[in-house]
Amino acid sequence: MIKNAIAYITRKRNRTLIIFIILTIVLSCLYSCLTIMKSSDEIEKALYESSNSSISITKKDGNYFNVNEFKDIEKLKEVEEIIMQYDGLAKLKDAKVV
Repeated sequence: MIKNAIAYITRKRNRTLIIFIILTIVLSCLYSCLTIMKSSDEIEKALYESSNSSISITKKDGNYFNVNEFKDIEKLKEVEEIIMQYDGLAKLKDAKVV
């Protein structure tokens, strides 16, 4: 069977060469498409991680939150990090601004 295949290839050199070139082109295009898909997935993941998505929560009545109220948020698998931050206004008493 291998002898017949070798004999066919040697008899039909032009046809075999054309088929080989076509297969090489198709496989190289397929490889490049898969590489582009892989790199685009990696870029998408990097952009998603570096987008610095955040959320800011404030109370309607202007009061302050208790830190223990946010313990359940830390348990969510989508939340990687919690940075508690206080934003507020202050007035200076008994001093002078330089």
